[in-house]
Amino acid sequence: MNSNNPDSLLLDLSQISEEIAKEAEEAGFKTSEQRLPRLDVFLFFSFDLVNSTSIKSPRRAKEFGKFTWVDVIKNFYFTCIQSIREDFSLPEACVWKYVGDEILFYLKITERSQIETAVSAIFRTMEIYDNQLHDSQFKKAADLVSIKAVAWLSPVRSLVKQSQKTAAKHAKLIDTFIGDDQAFQLFSEAPSEKRLDFLGPNIDAGFRLATFARKRQLVVSPALAFYLSKKIKPEFLRVVDFAKLKGVAEEILFPGIWYNEKWETISETFDYQERHSDAVIKSACSKGHSSIHIIEDEVKPAFKKLGYFFEIDIIDEIIALSGNPRRTSRRATARMRAASV
Repeated sequence: MNSNNPDSLLLDLSQISEEIAKEAEEAGFKTSEQRLPRLDVFLFFSFDLVNSTSIKSPRRAKEFGKFTWVDVIKNFYFTCIQSIREDFSLPEACVWKYVGDEILFYLKITERSQIETAVSAIFRTMEIYDNQLHDSQFKKAADLVSIKAVAWLSPVRSLVKQSQKTAAKHAKLIDTFIGDDQAFQLFSEAPSEKRLDFLGPNIDAGFRLATFARKRQLVVSPALAFYLSKKIKPEFLRVVDFAKLKGVAEEILFPGIWYNEKWETISETFDYQERHSDAVIKSACSKGHSSIHIIEDEVKPAFKKLGYFFEIDIIDEIIALSGNPRRTSRRATARMRAASV
């Protein structure tokens, strides 16, 4: 790897899609040795342990007895990974990084149905974690901590070995794409260890969405919400707040959007103090929230030239190129539908 060449750091996504590449070669497609630009759609999401500082005091260690706050956090990581990969059958979801009491994932989208299924899985994982914590050996910590989540969708550029024909299709899409999110491979002392990272305006915005996060709630980006609103029942989505996010979208007001499959019981998630002292929670629990249609009517036009992507047709086209049109993934589709029941 040439560390003096920035392009050499861009992720070769063929390493992730070895199965697809192998099938392409067997079908007679020859790939160029030159790495050429392409776009792929990624879903990024994170789970954060709410109020984790409350379990780290020496006083709590005496109360907990046989376990420590470290055990609670390890169990948090384990439960999130197991729920996403096994309970909801998304083994392709990769752990991106651990940041303190937060675990982040990325999922390369190769079928459109993955987006809806994954978002539902993220939401339901929060419920699974809370329920399991109350029934586990860590139940003494269950009344102190909770979980919250954030998810966002973005096309990401990379350099990958591919046929000239495929590269030409991606080039047309890249010409219409004004965002600049990129995937690259991190340096590692161990040659066999491949660590991926992502940078760009949509990545930065995703991290800032935590401003709107509250316990047992899933915050989704405007672009993801817009995509979901066209594919599922829009009543799962509500705009609960607007805020300027530092360094994001030239500090234009950013919508805080919650995805919730159980809005009818949302008030039960929060106690009296929370419902009446937190403006975001108060908005979510009342009729003070804005309709999700504001995304298309107002937010999308305001963000049009800022690189925050809303074009559903182009996103679908990128996903179609990322998948393998010759392979019918009936088993995967059935798996995803079962997870969303």
